[in-house]
Order: sequence, then C-alpha cells, then structure tokens
Amino acid sequence: MRKQAEEDFAATSNFFSISGTAESTNLPTGSIDLITAGQAFHWFDRKKAAAEFKRILKPDGYAALIWNYRDVEADDLQRMYENILEKHIPDYKQLDHKTMTDEIIRSFFNSDVKKFMLPNFQLFDLESLLGRVLSSSYVPKPPDPIAEKVLSQVEELFNTCKHNSRIQFIYKTVVYLGQFKQAWPK
Repeated sequence: MRKQAEEDFAATSNFFSISGTAESTNLPTGSIDLITAGQAFHWFDRKKAAAEFKRILKPDGYAALIWNYRDVEADDLQRMYENILEKHIPDYKQLDHKTMTDEIIRSFFNSDVKKFMLPNFQLFDLESLLGRVLSSSYVPKPPDPIAEKVLSQVEELFNTCKHNSRIQFIYKTVVYLGQFKQAWPK
C-alpha cells in the first residue's frame, strides 16, 4: 500500500513517505495530532504500538481505530458469502479482526474510548469482487485448490445475485476514538 501511495501521490507537494511500522514509526516525539489505523490493527503488537502511539502523539492527540464488518445478517447475499468462507476456510471464524472487543480496545488505550457505528456499503462488478476476495489475508492464493473452490463459488454467487452487473456488500463501520491516559508530557 505504501508503494501505491507513493505512486499515486508522487506529484503532491505535501505528501511524504517514510519507512516504519505501528511499533516503530520513525516519527518525531509529540508530533502527531491524529493517528488512524484500520483493520490492520489486529496485526499490531498492541503493547509496543500503544507505547509508540503515546510517544508520537501530541499531548491532546487522538487515535482512531476503524473496522468495516460485513453485516452478515443484512440480506441473503451477505449470509451466502459468509457461508462460502466458513465452509472452505477452517480458521475463518477465529480471525483476530473478527474477535476485537470493546474491552481489547479499552485495554489498548488504557482508558475509555468513544465508539461510533456507521452504515457503509461497497459495490462490486465480478472482477473487483474476485480481487476483493483474493485481497483477504485468510483466502489462499491460486493455484491453491481452496482458492479455486472459493473463487468458483463466489463467481456463482455473483451470477445468482447480481443486479445491473453488480452486487453490494453491506458493512457496519466501527470507529473507536480515544486518547491515551499517559500521553507525552507537555
């Protein structure tokens, strides 16, 4: 994603890219007003990332953690897609990003956080849907036989449920906004 951003924003004067991780950003201490992280949060070493976030945030700075959860109860399409994943990917139900709880988030911040839930959706044609499936870390990549089976069934699902050559994934976007109790001293 960093490489893509560097390509997309190469001509933008106020864009710059640095090498870093959530646990070691290489940003100056007390220099950031707002940190945002998406679903990749489940890959972070939470203890080290919290220490780094505290270090780089300004005293009144915030961090926002954001997830898009497919609303698997919204309609038949969402349920059928979920069933494909559950049927063919044994570890799918145990995914870290699906087991994030309010308590884990509060523990990360070591304080109360504000939680917002917003409706969201994403439209796919067949090509973008298959790309979306393959971009999921839990889906094996072709030529793995599981990947071939999942892609085949997703294509069947698309053909069954499409409207105007598109389908819609329905999401609940969850945003946690918080400050760390022990922010960088003034």
